[in-house]
Amino acid sequence: MSYDQRLEVYHQDCEFYRHLDKSKWGRFQTASVAQGAVVYAVFEINKFSSVERLWIAVGGAVFVLTICAIAMVDARDAGIYLSRIIAFEQPTVRWPAKSQFKWGRLLLKVQISLAAILNCFIVLKLLGNYLGRIP
Repeated sequence: MSYDQRLEVYHQDCEFYRHLDKSKWGRFQTASVAQGAVVYAVFEINKFSSVERLWIAVGGAVFVLTICAIAMVDARDAGIYLSRIIAFEQPTVRWPAKSQFKWGRLLLKVQISLAAILNCFIVLKLLGNYLGRIP
């Protein structure tokens, strides 16, 4: 492959990386808004019955975790393009240590874990309220 062809592939990889990175962060913003809407609907809107609140919480939890799973797929795919970009630039650009890139991925996983834990607590509290076990 000639240098011009490799440069064209490099530019395409950069575009794909930027697209996937923007998609990932957009999905996390959507998940955050959805999580906030679920919490508001469950605890602040009084017109829902306890069964309806439980269904809202379960549906919201599934929705938020699905969005987060899709965002993690975007992050994985963006990582593939980033590794190709780094390989192309390696002779000319000094990249920071790989461990710095792992912190961002770790923070995303922590956010997803905290959202899952919060959703589990909400569903268990509502289920307990519905069954009359938790006041």
